[in-house]
Amino acid sequence: MMEKRECQCVADRINTYLASQLWMDFELCVLNGSEVVLSGRLDELDEYLIDISFEQPCFISSRMFFTYEGGRFLKILEGEECAVISQKHQIEQGNFIFQFSADENMTPFFVAAEGIHVTIRSRPIRQ
Repeated sequence: MMEKRECQCVADRINTYLASQLWMDFELCVLNGSEVVLSGRLDELDEYLIDISFEQPCFISSRMFFTYEGGRFLKILEGEECAVISQKHQIEQGNFIFQFSADENMTPFFVAAEGIHVTIRSRPIRQ
């Protein structure tokens, strides 16, 4: 299991990368008992530029497809926010609750998991 500071470093890297993009279309590509993968690309004809992998998920609340359009994308819940979601969805202690938001007007999504990883690819050169 990851430590909180490791998860926070990954979340910061994701937020920094997405802040440099005008938008990103996301798709929930993998969903099983050991991994949830959220992948993003700029156009449906392009390859994925970012894969966000959640390790050992125990809860997910997300749309299958959505478009990120600015703002803070990902945060790790703490304190009262974490306690409310944990109690409401019976999330076991030891999991991190990741909250992500497509934009300021959309209800946030949640993934509870033991860890998080990211893969960021450079954009392909078009000819």
